[in-house]
Amino acid sequence: MDAKFAEEVKKYGSSRTRASAMQHAIRLQLAIKQLEDPTFYKTLSEKLEAILQELKDRGDEQIAAMEALLHEMTQAGTAYTVEGIEPKVHGPFFGVIREECEKSGMPALKENPAELKRVVDLTRELVEHIQQEIRTVDFWQDNNSRRQLENWLYTTLRQSRLIPREKAEALATQLMQIAEHRKRWLVT
Repeated sequence: MDAKFAEEVKKYGSSRTRASAMQHAIRLQLAIKQLEDPTFYKTLSEKLEAILQELKDRGDEQIAAMEALLHEMTQAGTAYTVEGIEPKVHGPFFGVIREECEKSGMPALKENPAELKRVVDLTRELVEHIQQEIRTVDFWQDNNSRRQLENWLYTTLRQSRLIPREKAEALATQLMQIAEHRKRWLVT
């Protein structure tokens, strides 16, 4: 969202209309960006829903809360402040791996430095391998290469013993989707 959007929204008459326009624009941006960083944008989507529920029929307050949310959306590159994680490159991968680890019963990584290091190391290994593979000419058009990378991701996730067997395949697929949507950050 840019300054033009803010100026355009101000043209709408009532605060309810402005809030509605902002809501739709934010939902559109969240839908577009969801595949680039699923964990971060899922959190923002949940915050939007909370704003809409808690501030129902209070247009001015919704606008203020959604402006804060828009500002938070611009901070996407700084969402992951963990040693060893470069936010724009590793961040989205780290986010989904961390989320899956915590869902599977691992204690919160903030309180467990040894496990946090294992997750960071795994993330870096996966991303470095992805970067190496996708640099191949026409990688994204070569189904065999894509399948091989996804299989390697699955195997590496399983061997790490951080991800339960029944979750590893879906996570490998999700990591491939993130890689495809973030390829411009991965090949530079």
